Amino acid sequence: MPLRPYRHAVTKRPRNPRTRQRRFGAAALLAVVLTVLGIPAAPTAQAAVEWNDGAARYTRVLNCPSVIWGSPYYENGIGAYAGHAVDLATDQPKVGEVFYVHVQVFGLGNPCAGTLVQPTFNLPAGASFARDHPIQCYVNGAGGNAPNNNCPGWDHLDANGAYYNRNQGDYPSVWPIPQGVDFEIRVPVRADRPHTGTNWSVTLWTADGNASPTLQLPATMFVFGAPQPPPDPKVTYPTPSTKQAAQTPGGQPTRYGLYSEFGVTDLRGVAGTLTFQLGTAANDLSPVASVPLQAGQATASAWTDWDEPGVTLRAGRTYYWRGVFDPGQPGGGDARSGPVQSFTVPGGGPGPEPEPDPDPEPQPNPQPNPQPTATCKGLRVTVDLAKGQRPTARRDVILGTPRAETIRGRGGDDVICGGGGKDRLLGEGRCRPAVRRRRTRHLHRRCRPGPGGHLRGAAPGPVTATLGTSYAPGHRWPRAYDVRPRPVSAVGEQGPRSRGSGSGDG
Repeated sequence: MPLRPYRHAVTKRPRNPRTRQRRFGAAALLAVVLTVLGIPAAPTAQAAVEWNDGAARYTRVLNCPSVIWGSPYYENGIGAYAGHAVDLATDQPKVGEVFYVHVQVFGLGNPCAGTLVQPTFNLPAGASFARDHPIQCYVNGAGGNAPNNNCPGWDHLDANGAYYNRNQGDYPSVWPIPQGVDFEIRVPVRADRPHTGTNWSVTLWTADGNASPTLQLPATMFVFGAPQPPPDPKVTYPTPSTKQAAQTPGGQPTRYGLYSEFGVTDLRGVAGTLTFQLGTAANDLSPVASVPLQAGQATASAWTDWDEPGVTLRAGRTYYWRGVFDPGQPGGGDARSGPVQSFTVPGGGPGPEPEPDPDPEPQPNPQPNPQPTATCKGLRVTVDLAKGQRPTARRDVILGTPRAETIRGRGGDDVICGGGGKDRLLGEGRCRPAVRRRRTRHLHRRCRPGPGGHLRGAAPGPVTATLGTSYAPGHRWPRAYDVRPRPVSAVGEQGPRSRGSGSGDG
């Protein structure tokens, strides 16, 4: 867990030989000045967390009222020091953990021009800024995580450690330090190696209408423990990853009678975004819901019942999904994905009525009853419309029903026997009578072969049609016709010529 340093103005130094003792040159005088100016007294230390601060540095300025009164004298303008948070009882911070360094500035004197400051943090090798944690800023003990009224966020701390105020107001990029003000900036850092009194510093630029010196605030760093690898967040799933349930973990009704869940481990305080991706294929997933994760967590988890904007699930269909964790700012290129999961939406369960499928898959024809075997023109019937079977795109031998009906071939060299009534064969093409006894017009208009049936159109491909009033084996048909179609396109343009033949006993 990252250290949470407490707020105090004057730090009691840890009595430990590993820490460098820091003391103001005029500590008693400073304490009196702070009390007179009304700066709050330092609160009592909590637990064993203390600040390992370096030596204080000061500026010297002319006191403005004394100049006006004609008796000018010099005084300390500001006092400042730098350090970092430690917990000697538990040897923290450890390698890989987040802890805070800080700079603290006190307004002591009263120069006529006032005093402006701007700090730069000079970290030692092996220490870096933990940008997944917030900067903190306090004025006279009030404040907290930045950005706030006193300080901007990470976008104002550059790669060299220089921290600038927001560019607005009377003092762009710097902070004014009036007399009596206690100003503190805390910046989170992480070390990848142990440190035992390693030197580092804060450079404090000042402007006060006098010497305006740049103060170097020295400090030492202590980080304990052996080197540890950086955080390596991993996406995990419970078993099962999708549960059928009437309610979500939050107690709300589930829309589809289920919810999915995933988790992330080994966060070590890293902030980021947890995202659900969904699709109808394992290799085609899109983000549908995201949950932000605040810093400071060791593990995290998220769930969804897929009641998300733009998502509609259908009963009985299988969907694929996975959990994704993107540390830091989204789109950084370091997202971690879990294995692809799947679930099938239960049918008839909670949720809205499923929408009709605009592109249903064709259902296979039931196997015909082999006893007795029906025939058409001496060929075994493969599609018996009386049994609910449907023509296919292959070569079919189609047997109609005794009712008047429309029979549609779907391609191939089909043989069709009408079963009686006034039957119609729909499709595209042309036909000619094999026995030239009657006139015949184009198929896409109408072809009338005479009593026993009504023929119109043809399937895209050669079709032989035998029309009659019965399909009982051995029945003698009143006429036989040879239908020789020529396929045409949907707009009526003639396509390649193809032929088919067939006959019937007359």
